[in-house]
Amino acid sequence: MARRRPQICKVDSNHAAIVNELRGCRFSVKSLAKVAGGMADICVGYAGVNLLFEIKALDDTKAKKAKKLTSEEVKWHENWQGQVATVTSSRQVIEVMEKELNRLGIRHLTPEALGLLVLG
Repeated sequence: MARRRPQICKVDSNHAAIVNELRGCRFSVKSLAKVAGGMADICVGYAGVNLLFEIKALDDTKAKKAKKLTSEEVKWHENWQGQVATVTSSRQVIEVMEKELNRLGIRHLTPEALGLLVLG
């Protein structure tokens, strides 16, 4: 019986910083990077709401443009019937969270998250 090769888990260079900043803002954050198969990189929870995010680093060769999704990620995003957003910073995650919370009538973010939005 042939052995399956273990899938190498690659994360974008800004993954850890984004996770740490969000946790510092008192969000629940679960890294999904090891799941593979093109699935989103993190699940972020706050006030009973869970959202999925694909983290992309900025491409050094293209000023302020995010790296492109891999073919696996594109396929997963196309087939996913729920929410998923592609981001390059914790600020973008918080902006998406704030928009979704407002849509649901939840009008409060942690002071830490609000500070990150204001200070950028």
